[in-house]
Amino acid sequence: RAAYAKRENGIVSIGADELIKLASIFGYDKEDLGIFFKANVPEKERY
Repeated sequence: RAAYAKRENGIVSIGADELIKLASIFGYDKEDLGIFFKANVPEKERY
């Protein structure tokens, strides 16, 4: 429970696998998640 509380509060990042799980809980397919991302991200903004 504590690990999820940290994610909810923005202390710990959410990974790609967790993002897919959350999306499926809310009724989205992984193809629907593309609306949240840019196709071209500048080099200086990549992690």
